Amino acid sequence: MRAYYHDGYFYRLRGGLWELSLKPDGDWKVVSEKSLPPGLQVRVKANGNDNGNGKGKVKHKKDSVTIGRLF
Repeated sequence: MRAYYHDGYFYRLRGGLWELSLKPDGDWKVVSEKSLPPGLQVRVKANGNDNGNGKGKVKHKKDSVTIGRLF
């Protein structure tokens, strides 16, 4: 699963909802798109939902985290 790190927080998109955590394997909480860092807000607007082209399904691996760059 891809997670993004910014200013002390990890962000990920799961099931169409954005989540935030202090640790990549920690307690994830759902957040609104308005509370995302600017780099992720741009990604959401460009792709619609950060799932590539917005048309396919996302496959998640339970125990892996890929850290992506915001900018």
